[in-house]
Amino acid sequence: MAAGLAAGAVALGATKFPDAVPDDWGRTSFETLMWMLHLLGGAIWIGGLMGLSLLAVPGAIADADRGAF
Repeated sequence: MAAGLAAGAVALGATKFPDAVPDDWGRTSFETLMWMLHLLGGAIWIGGLMGLSLLAVPGAIADADRGAF
């Protein structure tokens, strides 16, 4: 999972980072960082919700494994 998250971060960065040095590099760098953190945080949150939803579905996870989950 960590490798997938890291690969997603690299893919996001490859699409958002500018090709040339912008005039206002401080603001652009900050906006890019906040954009990436926002999307990565959303991905982690949605992944957590999906995991919790598995606990609500009867039979999705064996009763013996629910405690470890």
